[in-house]
Parts: sequence; C-alpha cells; structure tokens
Amino acid sequence: MKKKIIVVFTIVALSTILFAGNMSEMKQRVYNEAKKSAENGSASGQFALGGMSYHGMMVKRNYLEAVKWYKKAAEQGHMKAQFNLGYMYFDGRGVKKDHDEALVWFLKASEQGDAKSEMYVGLIYDEKKDYKNSFKWYSKIVDQAYPKAQYRVWIMYKDGQGTEKNFKKAVYYLKKSAAQSFPDAQYDLGNLYLNGNGVEKDAVEGTRWLKLARKNGYTK
Repeated sequence: MKKKIIVVFTIVALSTILFAGNMSEMKQRVYNEAKKSAENGSASGQFALGGMSYHGMMVKRNYLEAVKWYKKAAEQGHMKAQFNLGYMYFDGRGVKKDHDEALVWFLKASEQGDAKSEMYVGLIYDEKKDYKNSFKWYSKIVDQAYPKAQYRVWIMYKDGQGTEKNFKKAVYYLKKSAAQSFPDAQYDLGNLYLNGNGVEKDAVEGTRWLKLARKNGYTK
C-alpha cells in the first residue's frame, strides 16, 4: 500500500518535489519507484508509468510504452487506465486507430462510473449512426458539464434522433451547452432568438449569442 501511495503522490506533486535537491536524481528516483511498482504488478504503478511515457515525464515520450502499461493496468480494472487506453485507440496514439477497440475500454470504464468514458461511448455510437444508443449514453451525462453532449442532445430532441421529438427539451439543453461556451450551441441559440423559434424573438440577444459563437471559434 505504501508503494502505491508514493507513486500517486509523485505523479500529482512532481512539480513541487523537483524543486528540492538534485533534479536529475529526484526524477530518477520517481521513475524507479513507478517502474518497480509496475513490474511488481501494481495497477497504480502501471498507470503511473503509462502516464510518464505518455506525457514524457522523467522519460522520453513513447506512446507504445504508454499503451503497454495502460493496458496492463486496464486489464486489472484500473478505471483511469481503461479510459486512457480507450482514448489512445480512439485517437490512434501508439496503436492503429480502432474505435471498436476504444469502445470496449470506454465501456469498461463506464461500468465504473467514469463520465468521460460515457461521453466517448456516446460519440462512437453517434459515428455508427446508432442514435438510440448514443442518446442513451449522452443522457447519462447531459446534466453534467459536458457541453458537446448537451449540444448533441439538443439536435437529437429537435430532429427525433434516437428519441421522440421534443423541442422544449431540445432548447433547454441547447441553452445549457451555450452557457458553457460551446460555439455551435451559441450559434444555434442566436438564430433561435433572431427568428423567435422556441424562444421569445429578441434581435439583441440573438446577435449577442452569434458574436459569442464567433469569438469562441465558430467558423461554419
């Protein structure tokens, strides 16, 4: 248990530790602790070593090594390692991009309540045009701080994708997404106000949201 605590501590507080004593020596100590823990089968140590390889901390960045250690930890049920491994398959880092394999790991992490993984499960089902399942997974996190999920739910309620049409609910989630500075949501909300569609017509409010959308990167 002590080794696990040391590994987690060194990852979280590394920037503080490195100011004390010889920096190279401290880096080597941190890495050695993580490596020993990982090789002894500690999922926390394997996750830490995967993170070092992924971010280039104490060692040269190496996505192949990151995948190797994340997978070992993920197979032991380490939730964050499962998400990270899923993301590497999703994005094609250190492995060939494979959204089916990514889905496997995101689902495993989702079973442990990882909201980020639930978001990516929704995205992958969206890509597969399995809107019933994507709506199901977005709905798990739509009341949390995930503006992209809220934006997708707005579209799904509006168009009847994977659920029945409900414009009132659609606008509700559009507003939540826009309030978190999601530019597509801000643009769509601005147009609703300009046209008086689902909200009271208000040119000033509509123009304000459109300007915010452009400011936050909306380019369509």
